[in-house]
Amino acid sequence: MRGIFEKLIEADKTEQDEFSYDTELELYVDGLEDGEEVSGPKEVNLTYAIYIEWRSWGLKDISVIPKGKIEFEVEITDVNDRVIDTITVSVDIDNIDLVWVSGHSYVPESLIVRVDRTGKVIDVDLNFYFQDHS
Repeated sequence: MRGIFEKLIEADKTEQDEFSYDTELELYVDGLEDGEEVSGPKEVNLTYAIYIEWRSWGLKDISVIPKGKIEFEVEITDVNDRVIDTITVSVDIDNIDLVWVSGHSYVPESLIVRVDRTGKVIDVDLNFYFQDHS
């Protein structure tokens, strides 16, 4: 990802580029019965559009915008580890607001998805680190 920023910083006008990044997935399923557990992916690959805006005096703004759609399957198991249900979760990433978290670089930290037992998305948060210069 650093290479993308370096490429854009070398430009002398507004530019757009994309990058993909494996992001930790935190999944919560509402409506589970006692003893039921969820298993699914620990990471998902997200795509981001990155925009950089310049002025005559230098860099004005960098925007990082998540985009696209991700889909993954989740198994619900009983107390004996038998699969009792498989749900497909589909998350439309376009226009999700980023939750900025102070860090040491510009990278996604985690995607937090809450779904119901049928796989319907209830809530999505995308935590994204920003460069902390303090």
